[in-house]
Amino acid sequence: MSTTLSTLIDRLSQRVGDYLQATVTTALTTSKSVVSTDLNKYTNRDDFYNRYWVYITDKANIGDYRRVDDYTNSTGTLTVIGANFLSDTANLATFQLHKYDRNNKIRALNRASRAIFPNLFKNIINHDLRGQNILPNAHFEDWSSTTALYFASASNVTLAESSSTYRGSLGTSSAKATASAGNGYVYFTSATYPKLLDLSGQTVNLTAWAYPEVANDASLVIYTLKADGTAQTLTSTTTCPATAWTKLELLQQTLNDDLVLVEIRFKTTTNSKYVQWDDAQLFGADTVYEYCLPLDFQNAQAKIKKVCVDGEYIFDWDVNYDSTYGWLKVGHALNSGDEITIEGIVPLESTLAAVTDTISLSDPYVDLLVELAASYLMDAEAGSPSSLDRNNLISESIRYMATYNTLKRNLRMKEPQGTTRFKETI
Repeated sequence: MSTTLSTLIDRLSQRVGDYLQATVTTALTTSKSVVSTDLNKYTNRDDFYNRYWVYITDKANIGDYRRVDDYTNSTGTLTVIGANFLSDTANLATFQLHKYDRNNKIRALNRASRAIFPNLFKNIINHDLRGQNILPNAHFEDWSSTTALYFASASNVTLAESSSTYRGSLGTSSAKATASAGNGYVYFTSATYPKLLDLSGQTVNLTAWAYPEVANDASLVIYTLKADGTAQTLTSTTTCPATAWTKLELLQQTLNDDLVLVEIRFKTTTNSKYVQWDDAQLFGADTVYEYCLPLDFQNAQAKIKKVCVDGEYIFDWDVNYDSTYGWLKVGHALNSGDEITIEGIVPLESTLAAVTDTISLSDPYVDLLVELAASYLMDAEAGSPSSLDRNNLISESIRYMATYNTLKRNLRMKEPQGTTRFKETI
């Protein structure tokens, strides 16, 4: 279950007594006026809403956020600071009035989301890693945005996360690479993931599943470069029909020694056509004991509880975080292609920005998050240069924090049980 940022803002606003939503009674036009005669239900004097914030929730000005400069009670007219609104013609927009800065509310919610771990958390079961696979994010599951794949770069292709065509369990994704020129490719490079240089002089096997728009349009490429400028390009020749998944293979390829660059490329041959990629695996001659953790577990706060290999729990594992990445270390050699399942808990989402962004949380736990956010909001408002009641806001922050500390005794989540580990064997 999840909750949108829009709902969280509403819940926080209600908790601190700062929730007012209304509909304009005169459509917004090319002026600085927001007119709603419903407002005089709540006050009988001019200037009551001066210095409040107006947030437009729909129609042509959706998302517009302004400070109120003046309020006339007789007509229910708010005059805002800034440029004129866009005209809504005859459409009547809804809007919210915030005494406390709505942006401060978002910051408070994100801050609370970061701070509340491990009282609240996300349960994660991840199946992306494979035994002996040296490629990071090889199942193409981790994206920083819908067009940016972690660890990967693009050359003459446009990348897009695809959750409609993929190989694997429901809810997974593939990488859709649409060529913007002939022979474009998405690639992993030792320039950003130096561990690929460990393949120098090794005989390797590279496989991946491809779903090309055009028959035989997908190929795997290993490109290497030595310090003296000697380049090596190895390319797969697997036949792959259009709009069907095919496993491409580039097997028993011996790489040059003393490499300064290794690139693993997933190529789309035809300009403007796409190939969707999934489940890549790269095996070298040397045994792999250390695996780059999936994105959810790259947070050093994350707690891995269990590690399973092909359905069997293992106990000789540990986790290490260096200055760049987090690693799962296994004390024995896994078989090539073994499915590694990681179970654990990770912090909640804490970069909510758009109203449709979601946090992996539902009732009753939302109440606990909102209580902590209320304390942070009062603290932020007390520090604002425009604060007129600093001492009262600080007192409110302390009060909400006290309530949070009381609530968490009953509302905190129970961590799942972990397995015993034998770190000394690693």
